[in-house]
Parts: sequence; C-alpha cells; structure tokens
Amino acid sequence: FHFALDRVTKYPDAADQEMEIWDTAYLEFILPGGVRADFSAVYNETEAFINDGAVRLFLKRGCWGIGLSGLYKKKIVSDSPDGPVINEETKIMLSIDLLGLGDTLGEVAQPLAGRKI
Repeated sequence: FHFALDRVTKYPDAADQEMEIWDTAYLEFILPGGVRADFSAVYNETEAFINDGAVRLFLKRGCWGIGLSGLYKKKIVSDSPDGPVINEETKIMLSIDLLGLGDTLGEVAQPLAGRKI
C-alpha cells in the first residue's frame, strides 16, 4: 500500500491573475497474484474540478507484463457569457511489456541489466 498527497500553488504573475492551487493524490495497492492497482487524480481548487485522473491495473509475470489504464482529462478551453467551455477527454489504453526481449533477440555479450552505466 502506498499513498501520497501533494499540493502545488501557482502565485499570480500579474495583478489581474488569480492564484491557482492543485492537489495531487496517488494511491497504490499490491494485490494477490502480483497485480498492482493504482489511482491518481489532480484536483484544481481554483476551478473546483478534477483536471486529470487515471486508474491502472498491471500484472507482471516473469519477463512479461500486461496493463490496462483508464485516463481522464478535463480542461477549460475558453470562457463565454453562457459559461466556460470545457473539453473532456477519456482514453483506455492496453499495454504489454516484454522485459529482456532485446537481449534475447540480439547478440549482446553483456545484458543491459548487468552493464554499469
């Protein structure tokens, strides 16, 4: 189990700008069977909404791993008399990791993991 919370404050550069505050939260669990699950979110206190969010599951087995991620972004594009125009984007991503594949396929005298850089 791992948890982290961070706060960033951006002070105005000019008199007509507002101070902006972001809170970032990160939560990670190691589940049975080698599955790792984590959640992260960036909350904009000035605009009072979540700017970015991610939920990820990752399974690692020996030299390979597979992951599934859900990503969310929300951004104010412009302000209008009717209210702010908000752009929202959601993505789902599948990833496959192959560890040591280059050492197996290529003729490397010393594997990368054993090299001193």
